[in-house]
Amino acid sequence: MSLNHSGIVRKLSLVVILVAILGPAGVLPRGGMQSGQNVGMPLSPGNNKALNLNVSLTGAGATFPQPLIANWTTMYHRQYANTSITYSGIGSGGGRNALWNKTTDFAASDAPLSPAQRYLAPNVLHIPETIGSVVLAYNLTKIPSFADVPKGLNFTGNLIGKIYLGQVNLWDDPAIQALNPHTIFPHHNITTVRRSDSSGTTFVFTGFLTLDNSDWASSIGQTSVTTNWPGSTNGLNCGTNCFPLFLTGNGNGNLAAKIINNSYTFGYVELNYALKHNMTYAYVQNPALKFIQPTVQTTKFAVENLTSVLPSSGLSDWSGVNLLNAPGSQTYPIASFTYILVYQELNVYPRMNNNETSQASALINFLRWAVHTGQTFSDGNFYVPLPSAVVAIDDASINSIRLTIKSQSVHRTFHLTASSTGWNGTSNPSLSVFSNDTVTLLLSTSEATNHQFYIDSVNNHVLDNNESSTASPVFTSSSGTISFTFTPTGFNSASLPRFGVFTYRDSFNPAVSAGSFTLLNQQAAGPFPSRGDIASKLLPVVDNTRVSLIGSLIIDFRTNLVSGNITVVAVDKNSGAVLPGTKWYVVANLPLLSKFILNVPASPYDLGPIAIASTSPSYTMRLRELDFTGDGAIDISELAVCGSAVGGLVNTSNYNGKADVNADGTIDISDIVLIASNVGQIQAFH
Repeated sequence: MSLNHSGIVRKLSLVVILVAILGPAGVLPRGGMQSGQNVGMPLSPGNNKALNLNVSLTGAGATFPQPLIANWTTMYHRQYANTSITYSGIGSGGGRNALWNKTTDFAASDAPLSPAQRYLAPNVLHIPETIGSVVLAYNLTKIPSFADVPKGLNFTGNLIGKIYLGQVNLWDDPAIQALNPHTIFPHHNITTVRRSDSSGTTFVFTGFLTLDNSDWASSIGQTSVTTNWPGSTNGLNCGTNCFPLFLTGNGNGNLAAKIINNSYTFGYVELNYALKHNMTYAYVQNPALKFIQPTVQTTKFAVENLTSVLPSSGLSDWSGVNLLNAPGSQTYPIASFTYILVYQELNVYPRMNNNETSQASALINFLRWAVHTGQTFSDGNFYVPLPSAVVAIDDASINSIRLTIKSQSVHRTFHLTASSTGWNGTSNPSLSVFSNDTVTLLLSTSEATNHQFYIDSVNNHVLDNNESSTASPVFTSSSGTISFTFTPTGFNSASLPRFGVFTYRDSFNPAVSAGSFTLLNQQAAGPFPSRGDIASKLLPVVDNTRVSLIGSLIIDFRTNLVSGNITVVAVDKNSGAVLPGTKWYVVANLPLLSKFILNVPASPYDLGPIAIASTSPSYTMRLRELDFTGDGAIDISELAVCGSAVGGLVNTSNYNGKADVNADGTIDISDIVLIASNVGQIQAFH
């Protein structure tokens, strides 16, 4: 990331009134915030209620459900034209990374979070979105048969495991021939195809192999990655010990292409990809010893015949849930839920605007739509609709999502008189309110001509349609004093931005001088990232492999207080297991103009204060650029200055170049996050 600041420090007249070293002021229960802390604002628009703002939502993760999600995004936008949704199929592992880093509004994964991973993402909801199956596809289009049997080849889970372990290498191996006696196979090496990315489809597939092949279970087990699988890509000079031969692909779509475009291949893809691309695929033996064709109906039997008890809540541990080898004579044995992952408390997302609820409402509305209306598109995309019991769990999870609003809006009243020379004569008073404040204007004039107040958000001297919500009734001297009340939020991106300095005018006399209308940021979220979320050169020197620090700070500019919660987790760097010593810290109502060092030892690795400066020269330069208040430390005063300038654009009057710490021309939540991740750094260390 490049910075365009020269490093010149301008001292601001901010007084540091407190230096606090925070210890464990309290412990948050794993299920949520303590009573008496932030109050969650309910966000539950009805399915048929139009949202007020143009909103863009982003998601990323599993390719397993990507065709269905792509259909959802199109159909949802048709129903809610103000909401656009972009989903990137980057694999379940990529989706989980997006979850840790909070770079998207939601993530998707076929593999539920493990207990250790749940510590790294506390209060994450698992929302099953659909059910699909993993298909074993192959490219043997020229093999002759003794009989014209319109079905795929037969395979058992044990045999599939042997092929991927390299124990069965040839298509005419007796083990394959025995299951398919009416087929003449070529004497040719089998080239297996596997995922190159961290994959939920791989997780489901290897879970099945672990159940059906003891060698696989003991040597590899259930996993999302293929890095430790046996084999060689050197097919020309392969010796006797380097089988299986293999190709790799990133995502289900790429894996399907590798199978289609290469003869003698054998690989695993989600059912939609196999059917949409007219691939040849196997019938797989289930526990009833039946060879079952993968279809929507045979996959549906897996959930209909599920005997294990589902978790009662989206906050529960879903790592033990699977539909593999479910009972039933006609049940396809490699089926799986796939999940949307989203934080229950939306304040931790940088993209969530804490002052306007439109982003959060749009996300919740989409999730509710997906588990209800969205299920009607499942069959057409070769997925299984969620059963009612799962929908009920999803509904409870979605209803529990909240956006914490600490500040309370207030009612502002201003008295303005209109004339041919401006408002209140020529003084045109400046009006300043916090977002979500309700504004009442007492409007009058001594002139018989028409007047009308409005906020000219694009400053074009014209009352545009998208500015009509700020336009008062037309009034004259005969109207007396009229009262006009509005809330200066809820405008789409084409009209009034959420924060900044705008112009108010008289629509019947727009050319004369007019007043300024300032909309201030009421509060902002400053998420504390995981230690590994940002490049190490931007962070204090700590053992990132052992300690993770996550949570969020909510900076309230109305009350000048900072509060929130931070979780510190110790992780064994070799096994990845969470170690004893996880702590929750409450940052409770810290005065805004404060320095603080967060002292967060995570036993058994007592590292002392996390906020200790690096000694590298490049980091020294970064400290000086981030310390734009010039008091020798990166502290809460930088957050305050940056937060008060949120919404400022380059070349506008409220743009503060030093607060634009990532130098992208816009002062927004990403600048606050960058400062928050460095809070506590002290230049005196250099």
